[in-house]
Amino acid sequence: MKKACDNLCDVLNGAALKHLQNEEHEAAKQLLKKAEALSGPDDLITAVTYNNIACYFRRKGKLRTALSYLEKAQRIEMRVKTVSNPAGTRLNLCAVLSQLDRSSIFICPTLLASLCRSRLALPPAFGESEQLPPPAILYEKAI
Repeated sequence: MKKACDNLCDVLNGAALKHLQNEEHEAAKQLLKKAEALSGPDDLITAVTYNNIACYFRRKGKLRTALSYLEKAQRIEMRVKTVSNPAGTRLNLCAVLSQLDRSSIFICPTLLASLCRSRLALPPAFGESEQLPPPAILYEKAI
C-alpha cells in the first residue's frame, strides 16, 4: 500500500510541476495538496512534495511560506539515509533566501561548498579523477 501511495505521489508531483511550468497555478496547487495528503510525515516523497509546494509558493510570491516548506523538506532529508536530490532543496533555499534578502555571503556559498564536496552539484561530465571547480563558479552557474 505504501509503495502505491509513493508512486501516486510521484505522479502527482510530476503533473503539478508541469502545471507550474505552464503557469496553471491552481491545478498545480490541487495536485500538490493531494500528494501531501497521501505522503507520510517523514517519507522522502514528502520532502519532494514540500520542495514542489515551495516552488508553487515562490511562483506566487509567498516567499516566507516557500521558505517554511523548504525547511521542512531539508529536515526530512537530513533524517533519511538516501536522498535523490538534496542539491535541489539546498539550491531552492538559496534562491528563496536571496529573494528575501536574507542570503548572506556565508549562507549560499557554504551550502554550495558542501554540495561541491559531496559531488551532488557536478554535471555528469566530471569524473572521479577530475578536479572540482571552486564553489564560486558553481554559485554563478546556479543563479
